Amino acid sequence: MNDFVCPRDKTALTERGETLVCAEGHEYPYVDGIPVLVVDDELSPTQPGYWATPEQIERVRAAVPPPIEGDAVDPYVAELILGTHGNLYKHLSAGMTRYPIPDFPLPRGNGELLLDIGCNWGRWTIAAARAGYRPIGIDPSFEAIVAARRIVRQLGVEEPRYAVADGRRLPFADDTFDVVFSYGVLQHFSKADVATSVDEIARVVSPDGYSWVQMPNALGALNFVRLAQRGFREGDKFEARY
Repeated sequence: MNDFVCPRDKTALTERGETLVCAEGHEYPYVDGIPVLVVDDELSPTQPGYWATPEQIERVRAAVPPPIEGDAVDPYVAELILGTHGNLYKHLSAGMTRYPIPDFPLPRGNGELLLDIGCNWGRWTIAAARAGYRPIGIDPSFEAIVAARRIVRQLGVEEPRYAVADGRRLPFADDTFDVVFSYGVLQHFSKADVATSVDEIARVVSPDGYSWVQMPNALGALNFVRLAQRGFREGDKFEARY
């Protein structure tokens, strides 16, 4: 827990049973070893329905974990393959034989502490661990983080740690990370939320570190067509904002 702080005031968190409490008295659920550090009373969800509400947490805890044997792919990944990987993976939605974990796009690591913002089931977090980094993955969905932990245990990947958290209120102290990474996540935020997230990234990355954020280019040919199809409005819900 020593890497996590209160996302509101950035003070240390103390574990009290199934609750985490900061010096200012802010409380957060600590569910089955997962810190749930979203700030519900200050911010609206970036994606309605994809958020660690008490209802989502209870539903996930009450569900029987899917049986995964050998090299079988977790049903959560098979269900969300299009949402997390894009249309190029559409042919896999009917059945998958292995996890689509890509090569990490950054130089080989040497134990650097890395934050993966919007990790979902953890494909980039796992890739970072395999590439020599010490990654922490965050996502605002409790269901996604439970699946991510289930998958690293299945694959025997020891390094990744996970928390339920929001890119606009990162639960980390200033200058914590050597690298902050995010792939295909901020594109789903409003411009105001992207600006807030970028400020947070700048706050938590160390003076000698760097950030690497992937988003689609509004001037790309296909992206321009998609913008035209929706009348060049900014977008909402899970639409890409370019």
